Amino acid sequence: MKDNIIAGSGKAAVQKEKKSVVTVGDNFYKTAAMTSLSLNRQTLRLGVGEQFTLTPSYAPVNAVAGFKWTSSDPLTVNVDQSGVVTARQFGEADVTVTSSEGKTAVCHVAVLTAPQSIQLSETMLTIGFGETVQLDSTLSEGSVSNSLTYVSNNTGAVTVHPEHGIITGVGYGTATVVAKTYNGKHAGCNVIVKDAPYDIWFDRRDLSLGEGEITTLRLILPDGSAAHSVTYASDNNAVVSVEQNGGLVAKKPGEATVTATAYNGTVAICRVTVKGAPDSVRFAQSEYTLGIGEALKPEVVFAENAASDALTFQSSDPDICRVNRTTGELTAKKAGVVTLTVKTYNHITATCRVVVRE
Repeated sequence: MKDNIIAGSGKAAVQKEKKSVVTVGDNFYKTAAMTSLSLNRQTLRLGVGEQFTLTPSYAPVNAVAGFKWTSSDPLTVNVDQSGVVTARQFGEADVTVTSSEGKTAVCHVAVLTAPQSIQLSETMLTIGFGETVQLDSTLSEGSVSNSLTYVSNNTGAVTVHPEHGIITGVGYGTATVVAKTYNGKHAGCNVIVKDAPYDIWFDRRDLSLGEGEITTLRLILPDGSAAHSVTYASDNNAVVSVEQNGGLVAKKPGEATVTATAYNGTVAICRVTVKGAPDSVRFAQSEYTLGIGEALKPEVVFAENAASDALTFQSSDPDICRVNRTTGELTAKKAGVVTLTVKTYNHITATCRVVVRE
């Protein structure tokens, strides 16, 4: 191009117009006065030697942003001009950021002892495929580590959120999840990942309890499967309340359905009937006769409106006739006579005679 002529075209590269006034609209960046200033943390707890970066936020977004950082006690808490806070010694201090227009924001920093140890809420976990579990940590007394880092040594089986300690079973196998403080203290949890349960069930589908009785439902899963996270519920808490370990409390006569729901939605059901507390109990027979080596489970009878799930049995001479303390099953060992006693949860007792013959 020479003399505003494009080579080979004979035409001007720039055409002159009679009117060359340009109007600038609102489509350009304006600056504004800062109206508010805040920090990502208003309070902060750090261990001695720990660092944390404070980040300012301001409005409007197009305000001129120039900042100065100061500490009320630099020997305790130091801050550089990038907002990086360093805890130097035990104590407290205020870190202040000031804008070029005089706006301020403050973070109160407490410096505590550096941790000497860390413990996890679980040291061994068995979870199902796809299950998530929160690992909690406890530091040595009086210490703090604002920053905790979690890692898994086998992300093909278990992943973990690097800051929050939430583990997820992503493949079958094992892994060790380690939590580490800013000063290098660490603790581990061994995790086994199994199949998600395709079904779950209680050891009993129907249960009768006496008023005031306490018992526990045992949850059963198919072999090779696991579910660490299970939620228990009662549809009638006025009759039966349930704890998150399957523990039941019979409150008053009535009926309730107790459910357990695993993390993947599979459900176990037990129908619970609460009757009155027994004021009497008896064996179905006053005397039982067994031959040596024979076994028998005697029947225990209550009034129609009473019940006791938990029973305790005792033989006066286990060498003659042994009894299972919880089921009441008898096993005859040698010739003789014993007294068999049963006791309810509310300490009502009954006896019968057991004769063992050659």
